[in-house]
Amino acid sequence: MTVGEGLLWSTVVVVVFVSVVLITKHKRWRTFWKGIAVVAVLGGVLAFGIWLYLAYDGRPQVMTSLNGINLEMSEVDVTLAKGEPDQVSELDKTPDGYRKFLLYKGSYDSYTYAILRGPLDSMRVSDICDKGGYGKVLGFGDYTSERDLVEKLGEPSTVSINQDGTEKLVTYPQWNAAFGIAKGSVTKVCVTNRREMRYKSEYGTQAKESGLRSEDDAQQRVPADAGSPGSPADAGRR
Repeated sequence: MTVGEGLLWSTVVVVVFVSVVLITKHKRWRTFWKGIAVVAVLGGVLAFGIWLYLAYDGRPQVMTSLNGINLEMSEVDVTLAKGEPDQVSELDKTPDGYRKFLLYKGSYDSYTYAILRGPLDSMRVSDICDKGGYGKVLGFGDYTSERDLVEKLGEPSTVSINQDGTEKLVTYPQWNAAFGIAKGSVTKVCVTNRREMRYKSEYGTQAKESGLRSEDDAQQRVPADAGSPGSPADAGRR
């Protein structure tokens, strides 16, 4: 029981005690029971209202931003909000236009990156990911257990396992959310407006191109170690 709950119940007990004393003294039991009925009804309404609020407040909400970067931002919107990136990729040609990423280093080996996609003159942020930092998506962050994730969000829409079979990406498009998972715990959180995030090279398959993929080719040049910006490793495979 919290301190607030203790004070509330103490107040209720005192009020009831005083009421009983007064009612006994003046013999107004009918008024007393009417008062009890009114309090019970008001308490029920209040309890129902609190239950509704908590039920709504605890529901997952559609994500639109992470670490100060919003989906659909332009490159200049991102740099105005976050400053100059620590690393910028070259443009990649894709079926729907072009793609590039902006990477911001954090403390130790953590980093945040945004992937922009679209026509050359109107590229917008489609994916934002945080690895090793303090970013949270739907209340989940680094070291959250996969079990807790599935208990609250249910089974993911898609699952992509890396070629080594050591990590996977799970996507929840209904909430614009995706998570990297290794050894049963979350290692990366992402906000994406795409239907799925997948590794370019998946377990048991050959590398292939797909216009739906957002973790794919650009990931090949996101460094696994933010302290080594030249590393060509796949950030989803650390």
